Amino acid sequence: MLVGRLYSHDKKRGIALPLTLTVILVLGIFAGSFYEMVASEKREVARRHAKTQAYFSALSALEYASYRMQENNEPWRSKGVDHANADSSITFTLSATQNGVYSQLKAEGMAKYGRHDIKKQLDARAGYWVKGLPVLTLLDINAGVSLAGTSRIEGDVALRNGKVEKSTHYKMPASSSAEHVGKVFNDTWPLWDSIAFYPRFSGRALELQLENLGDKKCTFDGRDTIQGLHVCKNILIQGEAFCDSCTLIAEHIQIRGNASMKNGFFAAGTISASERVQLSGQLLARDTLAADLEITQHEYVTLAVQGHKTGAVEYIGRMDIPRFRGKALLLYQGENWDASLKGISVSLGSKVKIDGLVLVHGFLDIQGLVQGSVVAWNLAFEEESTIWQGYLKKAQIVQDTSLVTLVPDVWRIGGVAGYAIR
Repeated sequence: MLVGRLYSHDKKRGIALPLTLTVILVLGIFAGSFYEMVASEKREVARRHAKTQAYFSALSALEYASYRMQENNEPWRSKGVDHANADSSITFTLSATQNGVYSQLKAEGMAKYGRHDIKKQLDARAGYWVKGLPVLTLLDINAGVSLAGTSRIEGDVALRNGKVEKSTHYKMPASSSAEHVGKVFNDTWPLWDSIAFYPRFSGRALELQLENLGDKKCTFDGRDTIQGLHVCKNILIQGEAFCDSCTLIAEHIQIRGNASMKNGFFAAGTISASERVQLSGQLLARDTLAADLEITQHEYVTLAVQGHKTGAVEYIGRMDIPRFRGKALLLYQGENWDASLKGISVSLGSKVKIDGLVLVHGFLDIQGLVQGSVVAWNLAFEEESTIWQGYLKKAQIVQDTSLVTLVPDVWRIGGVAGYAIR
């Protein structure tokens, strides 16, 4: 009996020992897994913190660029800025270069993660966020507005010395529906002294882009997808070709058919877009830009002409838009342009309906609808070889007080320096 009890007791001890070891092993595995989970979570938190720090460092670079823009009298450009504060919590590199009519910001923020460097790059367009402009501003010191035909202006107008009135000229009379509803600001308007133009920045950049184009002719047709950079002598885009954030540089660019240009950048001597084309992005022409579009544009687009002198009294530079419906920023840079150079700089036809801002350092002919704001040297239109300066014929300009536009810093017309991340 005693032997049996001893045997049973030894048997229990023999079972308990491996069971205890198993429990300890399982607990050890759980403890190790828990420790590894906590350590992994700490590493992930540290990595996320470094990524966030790098992101905010890049944002700090963009804010620094905005500060430099606001402080400078002229557009601010820089090939490279390196910054690190005392504890390296904010570390970045920054460049501001000319890209079309805009300043292109490239900001890279950096942060330490162990032995590794975490980097975050942000690309942005820079300019001035402009809001609350009068519906029409004319820069010619002697400019006034004569409403002819069915022209109508809804909103405040800024004129140095002139006034808005119905035309009484027997060849260009106003109809009973011609009207201006709003105030006229004269010399007391606070922005007069701050308005400035710096077209040489975009002009020089465009000149460099159009050098050494070669003789290659590029055609994109059918369902071609256009990506990346293409530099050619002439470019033809037709069919249902699709631009996916492409960059096209050529002497002549023609876009037609059902082509769709999404977030593109186009720089050329001449640019034409017609038929059922969809545009978005930025189009900059040195000489002429024509847009005759049958369908409503779904996305925002910047249309710009640089212009340049070819002689003492000869000037090349024209924007001609017979048909356009959509949101847009129209820019006529007018490099080296002055009022002695006769001719219409920008023509907006009767089938134009633009929601946005129209900025023209030249003579502007409007016969359609602009809902937003217009700034021009003066108004004019041509009929039977006669230029009617200061007249508005069959146009509708309606103020949109909610409009906020990022205007390139090569134009100064108020606003707050800022950027739009791409």
